[in-house]
Amino acid sequence: MARRIKSTTRQYRDRGIQLLRAFRKESPDRNISEFPDWLDRQKKSIRRNTWYQYKQSAIQIMMDLGQTGAANQIDLMGSEGCFGGRMKVTRSLPDRTMDKLYAVATTPQRIDVWIWLQAGRIAGLRPGEWRDARLSVDEEKMTAHLVVKNEKHTNGRGNGATRTIDLSTLYMRARAEDPENMRAWEILNDHLKTVAKHRETFRKFYVNSRNVLYRMAKDAGVSVNLYSSRHQFVADLKAAGKTKPEIASLMGHSDAETATTHYGRKISGRADVPVPMASPAEIATVRVRSDPRPDVQKSS
Repeated sequence: MARRIKSTTRQYRDRGIQLLRAFRKESPDRNISEFPDWLDRQKKSIRRNTWYQYKQSAIQIMMDLGQTGAANQIDLMGSEGCFGGRMKVTRSLPDRTMDKLYAVATTPQRIDVWIWLQAGRIAGLRPGEWRDARLSVDEEKMTAHLVVKNEKHTNGRGNGATRTIDLSTLYMRARAEDPENMRAWEILNDHLKTVAKHRETFRKFYVNSRNVLYRMAKDAGVSVNLYSSRHQFVADLKAAGKTKPEIASLMGHSDAETATTHYGRKISGRADVPVPMASPAEIATVRVRSDPRPDVQKSS
């Protein structure tokens, strides 16, 4: 089995524990050797494109328990029996959807999740990146920068270990007492404070928030997840006229084409939203990685 980074192993282990609990819940006295057969029967409720994550999670938990035989049995399983199709991921998160979600935000947990989505539209972080994000404000210079550890920077996938999101425009508008931007600035800070409270147990907080949002979305009659806010972030950047390297830098991508292909469309972008600015040094790095030809570098 291939070596994994610690965060990936932890994610597989957490999901593996959930699978094991579901297995035990059906029959507490069932022998662990029956787990592979039980997992195989669950395929009818698992999408084919997510089977790999379930499979690896099951292997991880069996290895943790010393059940090498069961792990090997699961490793040989294919995706036959899973149902096709792909979970719809909404590539925008417009105000009307946020209003519907707010209408069902009737508990403190749901309000926290709604704030998370709003913060995601402001800064565009991957859900897991909030754990180590740090906001630095210079009141005299009227600047605000969010420093983020790139979650996917292994194997050349990310634009460096960290990225800097310049939120100075939002901060200045908030300081000028513009009501809408004051609220946006408050929401961003509220979310960072909530994350700080859960930093030591962030994975559990993330999973719980994802589950809460799933129920909220069903109640509101919308199709969203925590990544939907990242799609909206890109749509806003495109609508504001940001270049591909600028967008890639703010997203933590090494390839300037990634956001264009996989993320929100310009037509879904919101007008008059104070989008962040990217670091010139990080933008330059994206250009080098996206097109390393010397002649192109010199002319860009």
